[in-house]
Amino acid sequence: YTGSTPQLLFFDSLNQRKVFHYHSVGDTSAQFSYSHPGNASNFGKVLAVDNFTVIMGDSQNSWGGASVVAANSMTGFNLASNTSKPSSGAIFIAYGDPATTKSYTMLKPADAAANDQFGSQVAISGSFMAVTAENKNSGTVYVFKVPGWNQVAQFTSGTSVAGFGSTLAMFENYLAVGSPNEGAVYLYYYDPISLTWLFQRKLKEPGQNFDKISVGKNFLIGLTYSEAYVYRLFLPWIGTKMMGGRESNSYTNFMSVTADTQDNVIVGGATNGSLGFTKKGTEDGVLAKYNRYGDFLWNVQIGKSSLNTSVRTVATDTSKNIIGFGQTNGSLD
Repeated sequence: YTGSTPQLLFFDSLNQRKVFHYHSVGDTSAQFSYSHPGNASNFGKVLAVDNFTVIMGDSQNSWGGASVVAANSMTGFNLASNTSKPSSGAIFIAYGDPATTKSYTMLKPADAAANDQFGSQVAISGSFMAVTAENKNSGTVYVFKVPGWNQVAQFTSGTSVAGFGSTLAMFENYLAVGSPNEGAVYLYYYDPISLTWLFQRKLKEPGQNFDKISVGKNFLIGLTYSEAYVYRLFLPWIGTKMMGGRESNSYTNFMSVTADTQDNVIVGGATNGSLGFTKKGTEDGVLAKYNRYGDFLWNVQIGKSSLNTSVRTVATDTSKNIIGFGQTNGSLD
């Protein structure tokens, strides 16, 4: 959900070959769908969008031909003609304003090899996009130019700990790469003078694994099961810890995090307690907002009697709206 024009991407879990793209909330005439041109088990499970550039991961892709393939439509790729690199992975890119003719590209790195699973995570912001190949080394992250799709950087953790690139976040000239099994986040910065991506810092908190990460205008946010850590993107480095609400015999589980244009932090999750509101169900969905200093601002609980409800993804727009996506095992009406 990005940019001045709201955009929503949905993966169809019942039909694992289709992604739905809305570029105006509530306007079904602005709906587009992208179907995988072959048989895919992982297509569309990771998605990213910025300025009408849609990135769709396909980590089980077995294409063994050229690294960059263009087509006039998603059905224009003949994937069956070369399957010499099983599960090497790829991403599909739908580029251009939906009101005009869009272009379609299938992309994988030049050093793609079988079982790399390139396309297991994706992120995009402005002129760059990042893609993870989770099985290459202990995880490898590639950075590409948008558009043009030429590779400009490639990163690994330099350790034997698997999981580097399990989470990605980008904002303007910053790239954050999560390595949950290592309990770390690697931060990279694009230097406009040298025109190169540079390693900036490795962030760790003792005993914590950052399952979700987000980058805002001035801050990086790392999310654990019940805590969020906020770090300034400039010296001195300061980490502020924000706790999930807790009561006796209850829990609050943070599941998603983002930052708005004023560097406020918004988290989504679930609780089986009462966070200032009357408990509504067996487990209630939670949206909570903190300022840049970690001070609590407000929260809401979403649920209904006997239901399990959670907020699993949060997003914001330039109008300061907050959007929560989640699930429930009944009707909230």
